[in-house]
Amino acid sequence: KAQAINLAGPGLALKSLPTSVYPNTQSPGKPVGVSLVAGALPGQVNMMWSFPMIPKHGIPCFGTAAAPRTCPTPSVGSVASNGGDEIFEYLIEWSLESDFTTYTTIIVPGNVLSYAF
Repeated sequence: KAQAINLAGPGLALKSLPTSVYPNTQSPGKPVGVSLVAGALPGQVNMMWSFPMIPKHGIPCFGTAAAPRTCPTPSVGSVASNGGDEIFEYLIEWSLESDFTTYTTIIVPGNVLSYAF
């Protein structure tokens, strides 16, 4: 709401219309805990990660950058670290070269938090 004030005091307040809004969605933050472990089969590698816990702007909702805690879930939309929307895919890129001169791209569903290759 807004209220004007002068030397005689405050005037009447007027509430905004609509009374609440939700910010536009943004791209999500980085996944956390990305790790590689040897797979069950010879030559196989498993990659694992967790959903983003820090929004793309880099400021944790709670905790610290080194030890972030989950952002709160709003009544509309999704958590801020997801950009305010559900994550529907993860883009995975892997390479046999450390500089990623050539690489393979894989897209996995947003409810998947690991991939074996």
